[in-house]
Amino acid sequence: MLETKPRDVQILPIGTDTIVLRSRSWARLRFEIEYALARFPGTIKK
Repeated sequence: MLETKPRDVQILPIGTDTIVLRSRSWARLRFEIEYALARFPGTIKK
């Protein structure tokens, strides 16, 4: 039987245009954020 492992990064919507990122590792969370910013510029509003 195939065992599933929990995802390294969990994404939870908490409101309109608002999400929470949760990770077991700070390094992995940082990678995911930098990757998303590089791949999808303009998706994060300042």
